[in-house]
Amino acid sequence: MKVDHERLFFALWPSDAWQEACQAQATKRLPRATGRWIPQQNLHVTLAFLGAVSGTQRICLERAADQIAAEAFTLAFERLDYRSRNRIVWASTQQIPPALIRLVDQLRALLPGCGLSAESRVFTPHLTLLRKADRVETGSSAAIPPWPVTSFSLVRSQTLPSGALYETLRSWPLRSPAEH
Repeated sequence: MKVDHERLFFALWPSDAWQEACQAQATKRLPRATGRWIPQQNLHVTLAFLGAVSGTQRICLERAADQIAAEAFTLAFERLDYRSRNRIVWASTQQIPPALIRLVDQLRALLPGCGLSAESRVFTPHLTLLRKADRVETGSSAAIPPWPVTSFSLVRSQTLPSGALYETLRSWPLRSPAEH
């Protein structure tokens, strides 16, 4: 009997307008960068990578995510960084909003109940901008506009010859800080 699995992850998925502004600033800051720019519509922050998930596990994840009570926050990416081993350029933040850490902790806590393992490494939010990059001068200000994060999503990932294809399956709103 064959069991179908989907490759899933929880993510922060920005608006089209924010993705456009982010990409414009990144290409302006790195005018001589070579490599493969992440398509604007694929810009996101992974909160928890789930891997191959069965239909039953997906239902469990969605029901568990329904119970998450997390606050909206603003995410500011201050720096552009480069890792030669992976040949990637990403935007990073020095100030991780406490509400983001609480959201990731809640997501990680629900995984074992759905038969999945949570990552044990410290969560470090980043926004991958460029892959297969040659040495890029980074470390400067990213100048990316602040991102008002108001929801998180469950996303399906497919790897195609043309690159990654992402599909948002479901999103959950984050409450405003005043809604305690």
